[in-house]
Amino acid sequence: MKMTDEKNKILEEIAGKSSLTKEDLEKKIIKKQEELDNIVSFEGAAFLVADELNISIVKKEENAVKIKDITKNIASFTVWGKIIQMFDVNEFEREQRKGKVQNIIISDETGSIGVSLWNEVVDANSDLKISDVVRIENASVRKNNFGNLEIRCFNKENICLDEGKTIEGVTASPPAATSINSIDGDYYLISLRKKPIVYYLCPKCRKKTTDGVCQTHGKVKGNLFLVLSGIIDNGIDRTDAVFFNTIVYDLLGTKDVEKIKQIETLPNYLNLSCIGNFYHITGTVKENSFTKEDEITVRKIEPVDIRKKTKEMEDKFSEFKSA
Repeated sequence: MKMTDEKNKILEEIAGKSSLTKEDLEKKIIKKQEELDNIVSFEGAAFLVADELNISIVKKEENAVKIKDITKNIASFTVWGKIIQMFDVNEFEREQRKGKVQNIIISDETGSIGVSLWNEVVDANSDLKISDVVRIENASVRKNNFGNLEIRCFNKENICLDEGKTIEGVTASPPAATSINSIDGDYYLISLRKKPIVYYLCPKCRKKTTDGVCQTHGKVKGNLFLVLSGIIDNGIDRTDAVFFNTIVYDLLGTKDVEKIKQIETLPNYLNLSCIGNFYHITGTVKENSFTKEDEITVRKIEPVDIRKKTKEMEDKFSEFKSA
């Protein structure tokens, strides 16, 4: 396995807080990845190993990059960009709590990239405007369904206005148009909500059991029930989606319930390999009785070859230009 700077930093940090060598730690982390069928990244597996050793991992030094140098697996990076587009704040209410998300696009002299601000990050940056220069650090990066990268800021520390920084040669453009959602199309999975995946339901009333006990029917042998909820994006619109049982197996790439339970111990689900992947999704749409927003119950999910899809889109665009 080729050792990257980031992996080396992780190994050095854990080794410095334990009695294990970097070589032994690397073997343990790789073994943990294999145990979980490579569902999690090296960093995610390292967190699990560190947690088993009662060691806390923290992110370290700044790694300044240009937009063109941002990759899907980059970590602990810092980038500056001028805001060239800003979209309206989308407010929502789920599970008895309110939330919001706002999308912007930033550019530097090397390129452009989309950025999504979530919840408290939106409030903390409400004064941002087009042509402001922002500093972004230690945010997560994923690909959308067109193969383009997007930065996601979930913490206030991820982004801030930098009045002392200037970026020349970058101009703003008007926001893009949006379109309606689809229940049968190509989407990328941008996030999963951190909540339990594995449940056991009472075979009589279908209510959740706790330690094998139903509040209505007492001690019972519960039926296994799996659920994941998150947000999917078709490059234009973002939609709530819920995945159940066999669809969860398909999404996580494993049917081993014990491995899925280990995933639940992660601090978040950003290290799952399915996040950022492109899928063809079919399902049914209904209004969530609590949020009053449309929600897709996914009935089928199939991975999509991004290169093939991009080539098809390029061919169609070429045909359109030639017409």
